Amino acid sequence: MAHRSLQSRGAEGPAHRSLQSRGAEDPAHRSLQSRGAEGPAHRSLQSRGAEGPAHRSLQSRGAEGPAHRSLQSRGAEDPAHRSLQSRGAEGPAHRSLQSRGAEGPAHRSLQSRGAVDPAHRSLQSRGAEDPAHRSLQSRGAEGPAHRSLQSRGAEGPAHKSLQSRGAEGPAHRSLQSRGAEGPAHRSLQSRGAEGLAHRSLQSRGAEGPAHRSLQSRGAEGLAHRSLQSRGAEGPAHRSLQSRGAEGPAHRSLQSRGAEGPAHRSLQSRGAEGPAHRILQSRRVEGPAHRSLQSRGAEGSAHRSLQSRGAEGSAHRSLQSRGAEGPAHRSLQSRGAEGSAHRSLQSRGAEDPAHRSLQSRGAEDPAHRSLQSRGAEGPAHRSLQSRGAEGPAHRSLQSRGAEGPAHRSLQSRGAEGPAHRSLQSRGTEGPAHRSLQSRGAEDAAHRSLQSRGAEGPAHRSLQSRGAEGPAHRRLQSRGTEGPAHRSLQSRGTEGPAHRSLQSRGTEGPAHRSLQSRGTEGPAPMFILTGHFHLVLVIL
Repeated sequence: MAHRSLQSRGAEGPAHRSLQSRGAEDPAHRSLQSRGAEGPAHRSLQSRGAEGPAHRSLQSRGAEGPAHRSLQSRGAEDPAHRSLQSRGAEGPAHRSLQSRGAEGPAHRSLQSRGAVDPAHRSLQSRGAEDPAHRSLQSRGAEGPAHRSLQSRGAEGPAHKSLQSRGAEGPAHRSLQSRGAEGPAHRSLQSRGAEGLAHRSLQSRGAEGPAHRSLQSRGAEGLAHRSLQSRGAEGPAHRSLQSRGAEGPAHRSLQSRGAEGPAHRSLQSRGAEGPAHRILQSRRVEGPAHRSLQSRGAEGSAHRSLQSRGAEGSAHRSLQSRGAEGPAHRSLQSRGAEGSAHRSLQSRGAEDPAHRSLQSRGAEDPAHRSLQSRGAEGPAHRSLQSRGAEGPAHRSLQSRGAEGPAHRSLQSRGAEGPAHRSLQSRGTEGPAHRSLQSRGAEDAAHRSLQSRGAEGPAHRSLQSRGAEGPAHRRLQSRGTEGPAHRSLQSRGTEGPAHRSLQSRGTEGPAHRSLQSRGTEGPAPMFILTGHFHLVLVIL
């Protein structure tokens, strides 16, 4: 339960998506496998056929636990893009992880096994890279100012790619990206905590230049919330298959339609005009709009996706089956919604200005509900929630009882008010975030796959040790100071940094991804809009 399986066995044209699931999935993960031939510019997940250039293929070959994701991409990437399958925390730039393609200059890669100098990350680099980029799968000592992580393919300049090859527990995410990406965009599959800009986690959609596409499954910052985005995007917008709350941009969720030229399609059943998006559309749409599994009438220049209820103007609809106004979007909405909100696979009644995705319970106004099966209070988010939540919190795939104002995703334990819990199996304090948490956390932090105790006001992702307040931790096995981010960290870290699969010690205010050596204090790499590497030492 709580996973998705898609199977495609026929031949597809260019710019579509094919997905086929052949394995058994535990609750809370996704497995997709493609066996047909695809044209260029599409995405294939667990693809075994021939693909054209500039697509993405993700293939899962291992067994996954009840709360992780396994994906393996084997395509080539274009230059100047950002690759995906990141498992750590992301800032205004992002981190890629588990990349096997070739990279150009000025990118970053991770999975380091040797000693690293301060301000870079190097991890198991086996491919050829151009000068001025970040290489990976490095087993020796590296110089400062780069990051590398298990990269085996060639990548274009100024992107990031990642690939992990280790075994994961029942509460982490494993991804292996081998697909191609378009230039100048950000694509993620990130499974850790992210900064204020966005949170990406397991993004699998096609993107245009200068935008970001997410499949975020964790907690997100103020800008937007994205969770498991797999759709196509145009330039400078935010794509879809989002299961969390969204900001002023939009998020689509589970898009599967095919489109005409200059757009991206995914399992389309209708005819579409050029320059729009349609996913699982059964009627004909005009150019410049989005439709996904739309069964009602839509206005021009709006987005409709699998919408089944009535929506106001200026929202998004996905799997829409009712009438929508112009310029809005709805996602798998089955109830009545107010104007300017988002609804995804909602089966209950929602008040205006909230988000509902696959909601099966009653929600109060101004909250977010995603795949919610229990009762939730106002101003929270619920995704695949199966327990009762208090007001003003968020729940994602929650299986236990949660307090008000928190988030719970695949939560199996009890949480306090005002925190986030994702795949949480232990108890958490109020006002924190917990994702795949198995231990006890204090208030105001986030925990994802956490197995130890954490302090207040931090975030923990796949944490196995004790953490200080106000940081992020994912698969952390050591202790961290307050106010930092740690992801898959196995050593000790200082305050205000991020560590992903880190096994060494880090200074305050830096970031580490799958680091196994010692790092200096306070390094941070930020990739600007012009794809320049900026080293920030706090």
